[in-house]
Amino acid sequence: LHVHRILCLAKLGRCDEAFAALAAVPDTLPAGNAELTHKLAKAYALCGRRAEALAAARRAVALGISPALLRDEDEFAALVRDPAFPAAPAKKP
Repeated sequence: LHVHRILCLAKLGRCDEAFAALAAVPDTLPAGNAELTHKLAKAYALCGRRAEALAAARRAVALGISPALLRDEDEFAALVRDPAFPAAPAKKP
């Protein structure tokens, strides 16, 4: 529930409030949850926190979120061309 609120605040442009809410609950967020990590990556991206967005996006992919999904989401439009943005794994011959 906390991450959903954080993402909603970020979508409203209320980034200071979003990250104040995140700072208030860091120990309660499950570290290995792909969907929550994905939502945090979106919040970081929406608020212009590029480094954090890229790191969270890479973690989300490592946890199972599709890189293609990230590339198609509006929240990541400004990051897609960044070399640090998670790419689809190379296909084996």
